[in-house]
This record gives sequence, C-alpha cells and structure tokens, in this order.
Amino acid sequence: MKIAIVEDNELHQKVILENLRSIDHEKCYEILVFNDASSFLFEFEDTRFDALLLDIEMPDMNGVELAAKVRSIDSDIPIAFITGEKDYVFDGYMVEAIGYLLKPIESKSLQDLMKRIEKKMVVKEPVVLIKNQDGVESVKQSAILYIESNDHKTEVVTAAKVYSSNQKLYEWEEILNSNMFQKIHRCTLVNLNHLQKILKKECEVDNGKSLSIARGQWEPLMQAYLRNQRGKHI
Repeated sequence: MKIAIVEDNELHQKVILENLRSIDHEKCYEILVFNDASSFLFEFEDTRFDALLLDIEMPDMNGVELAAKVRSIDSDIPIAFITGEKDYVFDGYMVEAIGYLLKPIESKSLQDLMKRIEKKMVVKEPVVLIKNQDGVESVKQSAILYIESNDHKTEVVTAAKVYSSNQKLYEWEEILNSNMFQKIHRCTLVNLNHLQKILKKECEVDNGKSLSIARGQWEPLMQAYLRNQRGKHI
C-alpha cells in the first residue's frame, strides 16, 4: 500500500511514520512524506497512491483545499485528515474524508484508521489516471472498452467518452490489469469483459466497434478470453 503523508511539521511527520511502521507487521506500507501541498501535487501527477493523510493547517494551501483538488481527479482514494482541532470535522464531509487523526497522534487511533482504509481498499474498484495537456482524469478500469494508439498518443474509449492521452500503449500495458486487458494489435488493447464477438480477423466490443486482430494474436486472445471467463465462474 502506497501512503502519502502531507504534513509541514517534522515532529508530527516522525510520530506518524514511527506509528505506521510499528503497526505494519507485514511490511506492506510504502510511505512518502511531503512538507507541503504543492510538492505532493507535483508527485501526484505521476504516482498512484492508495491513501492520503493530510494535515489540515498548512500554509499556502490547507488540507481541505488539497483534498478538494485530489477529489477532482480521484473520487475514490481514501483521505484522512491530521488536525489538532475538532472544528474541522464538518469540512471533511465535503471531500468524503474517511476519518481524522487528532494531535497528539495515538497509535491506537492510527491503527483503527488504517483498518478502515484497508477495508475500503478491498472493495475499491481499480482506476487509472489519464494524462493529457489539460491535466489528469480518473477512470475506472472496468469502464474502458479499448485503447488505441494514434499519432504518438492514445485514445482511451469508454461507453460514455473518448479520452485523449499522452501515454504510450506500452505504458498502458504496464498499468492495466493483465487479466482484464489483452493486446490484439500493435496499436490496440481490448478489455476482455467488453467483448461481444471474436472472429478470425476482428472482434467486436460493447459499443459495436470492430477492432482488427493482428496475425498471430487470435490464439492468445482466445486463450486470454477463456481464462477470463473461467475466472468469473470459480
């Protein structure tokens, strides 16, 4: 689990880090610490975090304002606030905060918070961040029908919208769930869950679009599709 702590006080940073490490018996936490909102947002453009712990009272941009910016990109990521005041509780409803850590930080409170975060992650549907010249947008992997490479860019196609992305197709291959997506052409990835028909030279997805299957890719596609279907019935 990749966790971001955004806290401008070094003492509080140290306390949270020590407490997280003390409860992380399986060593599954990857923790990144940021001193302010701007440095976090710079990293957030390229990094997928699983949970955010945000100090509310920070200069330039407070934790609630930062959470609102995050929510405009990712509506699902668990966000918890770090604060010395209980007066901010109602502000958390606006950004769907999963909880609060009151200073001074107690190990038991942090442990309870992490349990809630981990429980939310179990049922959380995977999303991807689509990057383009306007910024980034969050899209659920299950909503993607297919991705096509086009003029050094890619188009991410859902039933509702077509997104233009600066990411290359090989980058999408590294990001996406390999049990869900299959490469059928040097410029096309298809979501196996949205296939309606598979012929020898082409396949059809839910929106009626026919996609070409490259020579030598039909058999890997069929094998991947059958594995995917079997997995749904186990």
